Amino acid sequence: LAALVFFLWLVREALVPLILVCVLTFVGAPVVAWLERHRWRRSLGALAFALSAVAFVAALVALVLPNLVKDFSTLIERGPQMLRETAAWFQQHTGVVLPTRFEDLSDQASNELLGVLKGGAAGATQVLKGAWSAASVLLDAILVPILTYFALADLPRAKNVAKSVTPAAW
Repeated sequence: LAALVFFLWLVREALVPLILVCVLTFVGAPVVAWLERHRWRRSLGALAFALSAVAFVAALVALVLPNLVKDFSTLIERGPQMLRETAAWFQQHTGVVLPTRFEDLSDQASNELLGVLKGGAAGATQVLKGAWSAASVLLDAILVPILTYFALADLPRAKNVAKSVTPAAW
């Protein structure tokens, strides 16, 4: 059990995209089989499904993003008042005085960022971790549809290979 947990911890970055590919393949297999029965080549059906999944996600983002921008704009407008109210409540209940102006917070954030950058290797490590996270998300967004296409296109062959290597009692 410990070895399994250790292995999962080692491959944690790849688990989410692989699980997503498995789910998309599970959902897309009947669609691709239906298209294949209606005289589509399997590879074209898999491509159509993968592109449809990408279009669905893009449409979902296009529907949600304007509301997020509007809410963020409202937060920026009401931010100073909300900050003052929150600081007053916090001071009343805990006795701790918080900054009540965004300028104070931005100065504090700037000082923190300078501390990270002046931190040498530790600061560089934090910056590299952030860049790696951004690159990982972008890579996942590219790889998931591609891997889904190949999984769907080669699913019958994979099933035959799995049948040939599993014992007959299964």
